[in-house]
Amino acid sequence: MYLLWQCVRATSEDSADAAWAGQLETYLNTKRSDLLKNILQCWASLFTPRAIFYRFEQGLQEKEISVAVVVQAMIKSDASGVAFSVHPITQDPNQLIIEGSYGLGEAIVSGQVTPDSYVVRKESRRILDKNVYVQPKGLFRSVSGETVWKAIPQKMAIRQVLTDRQILALSKIILSIEDLYGFPCDIEWALQGKKFYIIQSRPITTLQSKGKREEQKEAVYTKDRYVFFWHIDGIPYLSNDQWCRGYADLDLILLQKGRETFCYISREQVEKCHQEGLTMILNEKTTKRYLKKFRSHLRKMERFSKKTTGKNCSVALWKKADALVTTLWSYYKRTEWVYTDLYYQKTVSKSLRSQLEEMKQEGRAFSMNFYLDQEGGYVKLFKAIAKKIGVSEEKLGLASSEEIIHTLKGHFFPKEILSRKKYYGIAYHQGRRREIGGEEAKAILEALTKEVTGKEKEIRGTTAYGGYVKGKASVIPLTYDDLKQMQKFMSKMPEGSILVASTTSPEFTPVFKKASAIVTNEGGMGSHAAIVSRELKIPCVVGTGNATEIIKDGMEIEVDADHGIIRLL
Repeated sequence: MYLLWQCVRATSEDSADAAWAGQLETYLNTKRSDLLKNILQCWASLFTPRAIFYRFEQGLQEKEISVAVVVQAMIKSDASGVAFSVHPITQDPNQLIIEGSYGLGEAIVSGQVTPDSYVVRKESRRILDKNVYVQPKGLFRSVSGETVWKAIPQKMAIRQVLTDRQILALSKIILSIEDLYGFPCDIEWALQGKKFYIIQSRPITTLQSKGKREEQKEAVYTKDRYVFFWHIDGIPYLSNDQWCRGYADLDLILLQKGRETFCYISREQVEKCHQEGLTMILNEKTTKRYLKKFRSHLRKMERFSKKTTGKNCSVALWKKADALVTTLWSYYKRTEWVYTDLYYQKTVSKSLRSQLEEMKQEGRAFSMNFYLDQEGGYVKLFKAIAKKIGVSEEKLGLASSEEIIHTLKGHFFPKEILSRKKYYGIAYHQGRRREIGGEEAKAILEALTKEVTGKEKEIRGTTAYGGYVKGKASVIPLTYDDLKQMQKFMSKMPEGSILVASTTSPEFTPVFKKASAIVTNEGGMGSHAAIVSRELKIPCVVGTGNATEIIKDGMEIEVDADHGIIRLL
């Protein structure tokens, strides 16, 4: 191997359903002295928590997966990008799309530049559409082998990255690759001088049959289609991002307004979750297997927390921490009310139901401790990364896990994330993730949040335990990031008042016996508030959606829990 710089990358058995995109490691600018080490690390990356989680998500855990390690010459790219032999958005089989920017392709993949895009009709080889963006900078390899940002001269920056002739030449190569494999391809390309190089080709895994495409519609975020899931205060973007990836198979939208996070789930999805949850609990073996795996994962996280000191803040260690958290939420979601509501409408094993309720409390308590324990490994690692990168912990909390990884690899910390302090959104619809910008996120939140006009005298929810109570409301804010502040509100709650909260958790235990009734924004028959109210025989209405917005602390209210109604007096 006489080349000075190589690229070492792992590739698994891509299929029409699983592309393994980004799951296995790639090492750019590898010197000869590091070649064998990086080859071994590529092979080993099949067994990282991220790759193992991906296998389970794709239903491949029972299959033998093989990995090939490819050693390629590093191309000194003048321009690079990605291409799809079938347009992934329109899914028109007669359209291909090319994206390109100056320098190395990592700039596009990491989302740090907005690439040009060119749409070409296959049959006539005609350029249908061009979107040309200003390219003020590009990633290039330095003499020492590092990737560095370089300014693009203004005359180059404002013109299209590829000429029309180059677009058509590249489209010809793309069509030949699709013809060779016999299926639509997702391709990475590079241009050095006047020659195109193909870096990688794999199946496009997101295309659907015509019938499915007709069925699939974009999400419309209105109150008649989406129901309130939960509302919480003080959760940073990073934690919300990890939670969303754990719940990625649900059709939901998470919206942030300053420190407040609101989550809504589609009504159609609620019905599906109800049935899935009931199916699981009716099968005792399935339920016990789930509980065993959940507890085993918590023990794994516990070992990580004890072992991690924060002295090592490598990319690999952060990826492990992130995968542990995301997997935790993928287990925890099956204890949520959207899965458990039908437990209380059917005759099921009280023992199993009790075990699931205990599991939810254990999972909730563990996650809180994992995130907040200052002596725990996750917090120590998070603080060490913030110090290494040179940003405040608050700013680091505004980044996604992928952005943290990218920065740890030596790239600039993205300044644009500061806009997330105001409004942002993360949505999943039919398995597809979408980031929602500030103004759009604000508009959707306003559409989903019920207008409080002051004229409303009645709030409706779901009866968790019947009864009738009249009294003064004690509105307690849910601030898990400041438990002392939350406990302060609880300690001042008068005996016999009506507890009004976004939701409840084991931290609320001291005030339940003071409450004459319970009202919550979120939850269903299997929520924490519902379970406790039935145990203590306290009238309870859950899932009102906006009780804490309408009811003010000290306000006289009437709780008609038999009919799920709260009246303002």
